[in-house]
Amino acid sequence: MGWTPQQDDAINARNSSIIVSAAAGSGKTSVLTERLVRLIADPESGVRADRMIVVTFTNDAAAEMKKRLDKRLRELINENPGSRHLLKQQTLLQSARISTINSFCFELIRDNITDQGITSGFGIMDDTENKALKAQAMEELLNWYIENEYEKISLLYDRFCIKNERVLVEVITLADEFLASVALRDKWLDDAEREYRKDFRSSLYYSELMKMIRNKAEKALQTADDCLGMISQIFPDIEGYPQAKASFRQAEEEYDKVSELADIIRSGRFPDEDEAERFCGFSSVQTVGAKT
Repeated sequence: MGWTPQQDDAINARNSSIIVSAAAGSGKTSVLTERLVRLIADPESGVRADRMIVVTFTNDAAAEMKKRLDKRLRELINENPGSRHLLKQQTLLQSARISTINSFCFELIRDNITDQGITSGFGIMDDTENKALKAQAMEELLNWYIENEYEKISLLYDRFCIKNERVLVEVITLADEFLASVALRDKWLDDAEREYRKDFRSSLYYSELMKMIRNKAEKALQTADDCLGMISQIFPDIEGYPQAKASFRQAEEEYDKVSELADIIRSGRFPDEDEAERFCGFSSVQTVGAKT
């Protein structure tokens, strides 16, 4: 198989850590397989096949990786049938730790259980147990804040709990899941706090908010324009249909309002109080029909 220069660099890099970042289907697994094969096939590398640790996201991926490694080693053995090193590595490969991260951690704890103070009856928590424990922890968290930091939690209750705690629980859960995926969560939180302390108009949040609002304004303007076009298509001779004429006039007025609002947003500012009051008069275009 031919390798690109970047793939070849990843395969042959030695005595250093490497990170391979590429799109799905670009050959990351093939590159990793070839890198491992060359390491264990080289008698000078000192790498034993049974001393490798390869972790994947799924059991299927782990099985596929082991299958590919075994196939490549067999190909090399067929090319060099007298190589005792390759034959030994092919045998040792059967004992290599190629598994999901969960399975690897489970085995690591099991093999060192006497040093960790964990009983032999431990197991991997399933999704049902995980959800139950999270629900219990959330309840205890909210109760603690109500009893000890009521002013802080009451602000969140005022913002999110219109009928019950469901929305607040969802917000806290999403924040926790996001922070769990951040490599340096403390740094991320510090950076986020600095952004919040800035003047709102100079913060990252303001620019992202304006970008979102601009997109929505442009979509609203397109919808208003489509509405005008649709009425014209349905009623080419609109003068003969009073209801259609009234609807078209109303659609024109709303198009003008949306257009003016979009112009304000494009300029990088929000409508002032007077402008906002003027834009609050939108109404639904009446549905009109024609007798056939």
